[in-house]
Amino acid sequence: MGLQKMFQRNGDNVAVEVEPYEKICREMNDTGKLLALYTRDGHFLVDQFGKYKDIDKIDPEEAFYLAMNLNFVYSFSNSVKLGIYNQSGTELMSPELASFKLVYHMDEDSVIHTGGVGDVPKVNLKDYEHGILLIRLKNPREWQVPAAGMVRVNLQVSLIFNQRELENFLLKVPI
Repeated sequence: MGLQKMFQRNGDNVAVEVEPYEKICREMNDTGKLLALYTRDGHFLVDQFGKYKDIDKIDPEEAFYLAMNLNFVYSFSNSVKLGIYNQSGTELMSPELASFKLVYHMDEDSVIHTGGVGDVPKVNLKDYEHGILLIRLKNPREWQVPAAGMVRVNLQVSLIFNQRELENFLLKVPI
């Protein structure tokens, strides 16, 4: 599913996946993760429980991915907030919070349903590879990034086993 880039190696054409969609989708499903951050190379950073693996710091100048397993999600707010905080996570270091839409054809303020009833904005799981919604996050260029701190990504989600209210999930990783 990822984008492919062709190049020559020893006289042969070789295709390399530029964006690691398949790798991320496979890991999300194999491990049962609900929400997670990944590096731009597809290495797992942190999930909604704060569990780390492989890499424990990221370069906030590079893009990274937010993955949401829609197979476990009942509804979600259509925007995520991204900010850079101090090391304790209490003070906002970026000039503002950046806002990203999860589903680009829906209003930013919409609450999107995967199994909603009635006249509500919906997404179809079949439209997403393995039911995994991926969004590429990148800090705005004009942000001055501190030498140390944390990237915090905040999103609101209600899960299929707790449909009644949107919960705030905070994914954070040190820089």
